[in-house]
Amino acid sequence: MVMRRTVLALPVWAGLGTLLAASVARAEDLPAEAASFVATMVQNAFAILKDKALSRDEKIKRLTDLYIEDFDAPAMGIFALGVYAGRVRGAQRAAYVDTFKNYVIQHYFSRLELVGDVFSMGSARPDGDGIAWVTSGIGSRGDKPYRVEWRVRKRDGALKIFDVILEGSSLLWIQRADFASVLERNNGDVGKLIELMRMRKVGHDTPND
Repeated sequence: MVMRRTVLALPVWAGLGTLLAASVARAEDLPAEAASFVATMVQNAFAILKDKALSRDEKIKRLTDLYIEDFDAPAMGIFALGVYAGRVRGAQRAAYVDTFKNYVIQHYFSRLELVGDVFSMGSARPDGDGIAWVTSGIGSRGDKPYRVEWRVRKRDGALKIFDVILEGSSLLWIQRADFASVLERNNGDVGKLIELMRMRKVGHDTPND
């Protein structure tokens, strides 16, 4: 009886072993996949920024489309609300996320123009289930590149960037601090934040609200 149970259990253990091996293989593949994903996204952004045939507004539109495609903008937007995230529901939540998607590139565009056009790939490593960190350098030819780290997540088979660390500073956490400052001054009114985002009056380098 013991032997029969053992024999019957062998296919189960074999199946579990196969699943485990496949999971490990996927985890090992993710950093390389994430690195390729980031490199392609950066080169696409460079191509838009360097295209002299495009107007400023056209560049912003195309970069915003690229951002929406390759970044987890909805999750980033909700994270940026911090403790106020629970206050947005329904139509206001949809309006906020939509505004956030368009706000990000508008807010950072002048800095994106100056960041340079030389990209170098560094290391890539896994960080938990479905997450990888990609390290890179971005700058101008002849200058010391900025160290840029990308947090890439894979969900439902799709890769999305969730955060960008520039010289040790998380742009997502900076965004969260900027939003918290506005919300604290306006009694947590997310509607007011949306209004100021549309007016481009949110952030330490923008006009006071």
